[in-house]
Amino acid sequence: VKLKMRYFQMAKMKKVILKCEIGVAQKKHTCKHNQKHIISKGDKRLTLILDDGRATKVNYCKECGLKMIEQAQIELKELETKLKQ
Repeated sequence: VKLKMRYFQMAKMKKVILKCEIGVAQKKHTCKHNQKHIISKGDKRLTLILDDGRATKVNYCKECGLKMIEQAQIELKELETKLKQ
């Protein structure tokens, strides 16, 4: 009786962070977090790509984007600390 060798692959690692990118505005936008913040053509911006079935892109100005990244770093560090305990 011959035994078949099975090879098991590990599942692909899941991401904790939403898909996002840094881009340059091709036209004028308003910041999703603060409508008073204007993203002018040529400005850098943070774009979150939401997994809502339509790949919706949400734009944030540089100021709000940096605050969001800073907060995410704090939250990730807290999660890491809790998991290590």
